[in-house]
Amino acid sequence: MTVVFWRRGGASLVELLACIGIIGILVGLALPAVQSARERALRTACQNNLRQIGLAAQNYADARGTLPPAYAHERRQGGGYKSISWGTLLLPYIEQDGLWQ
Repeated sequence: MTVVFWRRGGASLVELLACIGIIGILVGLALPAVQSARERALRTACQNNLRQIGLAAQNYADARGTLPPAYAHERRQGGGYKSISWGTLLLPYIEQDGLWQ
């Protein structure tokens, strides 16, 4: 008489816990690299924005002969004044004519 043992396919609990532990360690090692890459990307974006503002100020100075003032006051048609900041004055020079209008 022959006894046949059927082994069920699948993983034991210990094997599953070992796999989860290994995956956790790998994620823990990769997380600082991802964070530093994200910080580098944000820093680069900020530097590019500041560069665009500097170029817009130089273009404004080339067109008008002076850097933009902190505030400019425009007279409204119905009377009174409207204050415009330097950032608003630079809008046409950073290709934001629609926002300027």
